Amino acid sequence: MKAVIIFYALVFLTSCKDNSTLEPVKPIEKKDQIMPLTVGNRWVYATTYSYGQGDTIIWEVLSKTDVDIGGGKITAYGMNYYLKGSAQPDYQWLFSNKSDGLYVLGGLTKTDTLITMYLKLKYPSVENDSYQVIGLRYSRSNEIFYIKDTLMFSLVSTSDTLETPAGKFTGCYVYNYRIKQADDVSGFDDFHDYFVPGVGLVGTIVRTVVRNKSGGITYKLLLSSYSIK
Repeated sequence: MKAVIIFYALVFLTSCKDNSTLEPVKPIEKKDQIMPLTVGNRWVYATTYSYGQGDTIIWEVLSKTDVDIGGGKITAYGMNYYLKGSAQPDYQWLFSNKSDGLYVLGGLTKTDTLITMYLKLKYPSVENDSYQVIGLRYSRSNEIFYIKDTLMFSLVSTSDTLETPAGKFTGCYVYNYRIKQADDVSGFDDFHDYFVPGVGLVGTIVRTVVRNKSGGITYKLLLSSYSIK
């Protein structure tokens, strides 16, 4: 369960929006990006579980490339996360910012490439806006990308505040979604991801929900430092 929580907290997956016909991609100012994408951008997070301290996780923009989608080229940025002190993964998730938010363009590795295009984080948006998001995963054993599930995302706030080791962030966009803990249990992990335009993900808070009753916090991921170019 620990690996699953980290995965969903950092690997921003995909939505079901069809974009087979592409619109011209317009340049977007960094301050207008919900997740600023420039090679070298780096976020460091401290994680905490209900049973104690967790790990230090680094989330980084590692590469820039052009991908062909719908007959046109779109600039994609490869990202991934890794534990402090460990080697970087040999695969990357591809992302791009457009005028309506952050898109997932698929995944890239030496042995497999999956190119798609789905809106992941609507921005700008309004509170209570909900939309479906499909889950793009990577199998380390088979070294392939695949789509597994579908989640319902809701934007529950556009003006929240979150205290982190990196400072106090106001004006947070908070995206909420739930992940079933197991097929044979009734509980869900209830995620709240906090994003600040121009900064990116500043925190994730997870609670257990059973029969629509929210329990205590089981996991926190909080920004401890970051470098944005």
